[in-house]
Amino acid sequence: MAPSLALLLICLLALYTPVTSKKECGRPPLIEGMELEGLQRVYSPGDEVALQCKRGYTPTSGSRTIICTASGDWSKSRLKCSTKSCSFPEALDHGDMEFVDIVYQSTINYTCHEGYTLQGASTIECLDDGQWSEPPPKCTVVTCSAPTGINNGYMTINDKREHGFKETVRYGCNIDYVLDGPVEIECLKTGDWSIKPVCRAPCKVGIKRGRILYNGRKFWIKDFEPNKISHADVILVYCMNKEKKCGYAVSTQCIDGKLKIPECFEEPSDVTYTLNYDSLPSEIAQC
Repeated sequence: MAPSLALLLICLLALYTPVTSKKECGRPPLIEGMELEGLQRVYSPGDEVALQCKRGYTPTSGSRTIICTASGDWSKSRLKCSTKSCSFPEALDHGDMEFVDIVYQSTINYTCHEGYTLQGASTIECLDDGQWSEPPPKCTVVTCSAPTGINNGYMTINDKREHGFKETVRYGCNIDYVLDGPVEIECLKTGDWSIKPVCRAPCKVGIKRGRILYNGRKFWIKDFEPNKISHADVILVYCMNKEKKCGYAVSTQCIDGKLKIPECFEEPSDVTYTLNYDSLPSEIAQC
């Protein structure tokens, strides 16, 4: 074959030989804690991408730049991102703390022992800058304000100071008054006192003529001295059943200075009470 013909065939063959197309790269693979700038999905060979660490992560080593190669693969990155850590928490005096880790987004929950109150945040979080969201709280001793007295009564000690958790104060009542409630109150973990007692007043029997039954004994009201019964005590007055002509006793109770006389009771006249007392409901046959 002539040299000129061979050269022509080689040129024609070169014209019809397909050109191999360049491969593209997809989005680069990312390890935990890493992100890339931009939202491009396809990259051409030679394109460069800058990687970076997410918030809460710290770059530890390696170049941040990777390149899309002609084979459609990304060059290897030596960038490493490690999770930021916060300082290890100190023990909470008179309290407890619960946590699993101290890295970014970890939390610590604080509680105080009984008798102590939490001053500060009950939960703190490790932030992306490696600092805790709040300073650690403190547990301080619960105190109750100085105890106050009660009407018609007294405290057994004249102690006007603040009291600590579970300290107690005792109360009593003046003569003829009855203590209703606990003798002793306690400083609670809430910083409040438990419920104080009340001194209940005695009652006067509000009839002028008649007979009553008190503590199993009958008394003419004029002989009932002093005319006074204690709170919660019960007396009986006598009423008349006019149809059967017999008497019957009805009870009534002293409630904090008030004694209601039953409506069926009819106070006799002075003459009947003095001269004909044996006809009173308390003296005749009982129903």
